[in-house]
Order: sequence, then C-alpha cells, then structure tokens
Amino acid sequence: MFHSWYFWGIGIFNLLLSSILLLDSKERSSNLIMASLYNIPLLYFLSIVFIALFIGSDFSGRTLNTYITAGHKRSSIFRVKLIVSQIGCIIILVFPLFVHGIISQFYIGEKLFWNDSTYTMVLLTLFAMITLCVLPIFFAFIFRDMGKTLTVSMVLFFVMIFL
Repeated sequence: MFHSWYFWGIGIFNLLLSSILLLDSKERSSNLIMASLYNIPLLYFLSIVFIALFIGSDFSGRTLNTYITAGHKRSSIFRVKLIVSQIGCIIILVFPLFVHGIISQFYIGEKLFWNDSTYTMVLLTLFAMITLCVLPIFFAFIFRDMGKTLTVSMVLFFVMIFL
C-alpha cells in the first residue's frame, strides 16, 4: 500500500482539500479539531477512489489470480485486502485530522480537553470510518472492476450526502 502512488496522491490531496474546507467549517465548530472532524464525511469520496483504484488495479492486473494460483486461499486473500484497505482508508481520513490537531495545539494554542465525551466522539468517528470503508471494498470484490466499483460507490455516497 505504501508503495502505491494512489495512496500518497490521494492522501496529499485529502490534506489540501480538508485544509481548504476548514475555511468554511471553522465558523461552525469550537476549535480546529472539531472543524476537521466536521469535514471527514465530505472527504469520504477520496477513500472510495482509493479503494476502487487499490483493489481494482489488482483485479485488472490479475494480481489476485496470481495469488490464488500460487496456492493462497481466497478467504485469506480477501481478509488481507480487507485489512490493508481499511488501514489505508483510516490513514487517509485521519491524517488531516492529525495534522490539524498538531497545528491547533502548537501554532494556534488551542487545547483539546480529553474527557469521556471526547473519547466517545473519537471512538464513534473511528467506528464510522471503518464502517464506511467496508462498502467500497464489498463492491470491489462483487464487481471485480474499477469502474463499476467507483460508479456504484460514488452514487451511493451522493445519495447519502443529499438525503
């Protein structure tokens, strides 16, 4: 995953786009970290693109068929792709939050108070990220095509945003 230009390109674009979106969401929240959390659902489409490219390129390059003919079980290949895609998705979505947290702590001087509600919010956000990242992975293995995976996942994303 770290050798893939999909991961690094989408991660850097996510950081730039989330920084631009902070201009709008800073007025709606109490600090920079909360404003960055506000933008995570809007940036979910970048995770969809990453997963469609990451798993779709393995299907189009017939890499997964090579693993199967090498003697690996389909279930273990699916599990590994699921775990790696989940880790990549979470890193892509959390990286801007981490960078904005460092900026708010050291440069702006905002303090984030860690209490029970903060822990609950972080755990719910992490759970939502894991749950949201499973859907494009599921479609990638169902369709086995980059285009169909991207199209269906993006249509469902826009239906979710606009409803």
